[in-house]
Amino acid sequence: MTFEERLLRKDAKRAEQFKGAAKAVFGTPEGKVLLGALVEAAHPLAHFDGMTAHEHGNCEVVALLWRYGSEDGRCATSMRNS
Repeated sequence: MTFEERLLRKDAKRAEQFKGAAKAVFGTPEGKVLLGALVEAAHPLAHFDGMTAHEHGNCEVVALLWRYGSEDGRCATSMRNS
């Protein structure tokens, strides 16, 4: 079972609520900076040999936040740009 399945429990209403909340948070300029910082720390596609299960889990959580919280798949890529 993935993190997304555990979180949303295959409940369409819960998924829509989560999506709305994520977009409300990460749709703001500040939220985009926050999402960018999370992606820099645990990029969803950065699964490498030698990573711990915890590190893979971090990437999975960030992927879920990025997928649900980003309107256009974009985030501020560096906190230094803010």
